Amino acid sequence: MKRVGKTLKRFWPLYLMFLPGAVYLFINCYIPMFGIQIAFRTYNAKDGIYGSPWCGLENFEFLFRTDDAWIMTRNTLLYNFVFIVLGTVLAIAVAIILNEAVPDGYPHPLPDLHGYRQLFGFRFPEHQQRLHQPWYLGAPVWRECRHRLV
Repeated sequence: MKRVGKTLKRFWPLYLMFLPGAVYLFINCYIPMFGIQIAFRTYNAKDGIYGSPWCGLENFEFLFRTDDAWIMTRNTLLYNFVFIVLGTVLAIAVAIILNEAVPDGYPHPLPDLHGYRQLFGFRFPEHQQRLHQPWYLGAPVWRECRHRLV
């Protein structure tokens, strides 16, 4: 126990730097997991999540008895596959284009990551109004392309 105390005392700045990341992960990854209980409960808004009775796997049995279960599963898998492949291909294509777009005599712009953040900073303040437009469905692909470049 004495050795653990020495280690904590010696590396306290590192633990202090670790703390904001741990708090962020706890808030955004672990606290929402309590909401998964809704899938296994007969949810009643009056009683809330924790007051509603357990139903086990009845909700999933109901879902997979319908004819649409296969269609929903297929669409989910296909959309994810297409976004992964298309995102990777577009990220590689944009990286090659940016690499080849440097004129002779100029320094290579690759170390300037701030410029890439500005170039690919697709931030639309009115993005809620654009969700119905067909071209906006490609936004997740471009976002993944941007993240994979940096």
